[in-house]
Amino acid sequence: FYIFAYRNKIAALKSFGQMKLIENISSSSRNKQKIKITLIALSIMFLIITLARPQLGTKLVEMKQQGADIVLVVDVSTSMLAEDSKSGTFGQATKKPNRLESAKMLLFDLIQNLSGNRIGIIAFAGTSFWQCPLTLDISSVNLFLDIMDANLIPLPGTAIGDAIRLAAKGLEKTAPKSKAIVLITDGEDHKSNPVDAAEKAAEQGIKIYTIGFGNPNGEPIPIQDEKGDFIGYKKDNKGEVVMSKLDENLLREISEITGGKYLKAERGRVNMSMLLDGIKGLNKQELSSFKNREYEDRFQYPLFLVFILLVIEFLLKETKNSLNFHTDSHRGGVQGVIFLIVLCMSLPVHAGTPGKIKSGNKLFKKGEYDKSLEKYREAEISDPENPAVHYNLGNALYKNNEFEESHNEYKKAAQIEDKNVRAKVLYNLGNSAYRQGKFDEALKYYKEALKLDPNDEDAKYNYEYTKNQKLIMKKEGKKGKQNGQKKDNPDKNENHQGEKPENEKEDKQNQSQQQGQQDKDKMSKEDAERILQYFDETDRNSAEKRKMKMPQIPKVEQDW
Repeated sequence: FYIFAYRNKIAALKSFGQMKLIENISSSSRNKQKIKITLIALSIMFLIITLARPQLGTKLVEMKQQGADIVLVVDVSTSMLAEDSKSGTFGQATKKPNRLESAKMLLFDLIQNLSGNRIGIIAFAGTSFWQCPLTLDISSVNLFLDIMDANLIPLPGTAIGDAIRLAAKGLEKTAPKSKAIVLITDGEDHKSNPVDAAEKAAEQGIKIYTIGFGNPNGEPIPIQDEKGDFIGYKKDNKGEVVMSKLDENLLREISEITGGKYLKAERGRVNMSMLLDGIKGLNKQELSSFKNREYEDRFQYPLFLVFILLVIEFLLKETKNSLNFHTDSHRGGVQGVIFLIVLCMSLPVHAGTPGKIKSGNKLFKKGEYDKSLEKYREAEISDPENPAVHYNLGNALYKNNEFEESHNEYKKAAQIEDKNVRAKVLYNLGNSAYRQGKFDEALKYYKEALKLDPNDEDAKYNYEYTKNQKLIMKKEGKKGKQNGQKKDNPDKNENHQGEKPENEKEDKQNQSQQQGQQDKDKMSKEDAERILQYFDETDRNSAEKRKMKMPQIPKVEQDW
């Protein structure tokens, strides 16, 4: 534009006469005009470089993760098979979920909201044991929860007190008021003195939140044969039908002793916000720390050059006299506009698709998945064909348990050219397909991911696990449960996923941030060793092998 305007100006001057004569009688300097045009052009060039946000060099930033230790104590006794929500008459079979199935569905939702805390699981019946040690790895917690059933513990009965004592022992090293127990049971106890156990837990600064499943008026316990057909109801030694009752008074007393809360599950649901408010009120302690490599921003240097060039251009007059301020009011227009842009650049504002993705990533890191989803939606409007946008959208939807929608977004992101990122997209496609019970489709995507990245141990494990689940469900003639992969965290790249749902093409520096979040989400060596000891090295999917290794316990009088 400047060149065009300059040429028009020269053409207009030539219409008055010879240029040499005009230059002699004029105070304007053509050379200085060219210099001013060059200064403006250079300032615009460096301004564009500034907007590109150049980065050079890295720095290590120590990241610390804080949270509480929470133990989920789950009753897997026979009484948890009672179907309080069933319809129909006494003696008829029903397909309604039993207490244990309802409890597991509630816990899956609860675990997603406890991300950032260390979580462990204790299963109990007549005895109790650590089903999953304390870990930050949410996907592993989901895996262990998924395989829990009423046949997990061979010793029948219900010993709530013993389970509380075991959980309290596992929390001994945790700071007071930074630990809690969530007890899920119908409240029936067979002489294990749970009140005394609760009092001792309170002395350690442990809060116990109890969730009661069942009917206070009692409910019979259905019995099924090997094919899953209803054959009758549980009977005691006298031949009378056992009526399993919810003991609300006991559960309420346990929670009050420790300063926790009692919640009754209605149709498998509780006031989740009330429970989460109590847990969020726990003191935070440092759970892990790691080094995160971040790129250094260098946009300040070209921005400084923009400022210097504009100052020189502003001070330089077009006349033949030397450097001085000019007073032509119309000359300040361009400089004013560029100065305004420079001032805006000094503010931490992120515009356009990359900025919206970055804002979404920050919210995702904080666990605010709903809000991050809104930002990714805005980025989608700005750039609907961007695979990175769809990838991050899929991650946010996955975290919100919208597995079908997340699957569709991952499909759109699968066109991404980067081989490594595409492998992660295919991996997450497998996870979302598995969550929908589409085992064949999940196997296909895990296989494609392994073709791109043969060293992906998570994809290998999920492939074998899904194949095993498919065989089990086919054998039992039941639909597969949709929770069980070893690693189903869609923040795999972490793009986010991160973190970090970052646009890898446009924000290369986010790769290091993503790696940092990956490190945070991974189990520590200690956690991994404690978890893997529960599985056979050659077949970690088999919960049956663990059951077989447990000692045979003699029959007890109250076996529900």
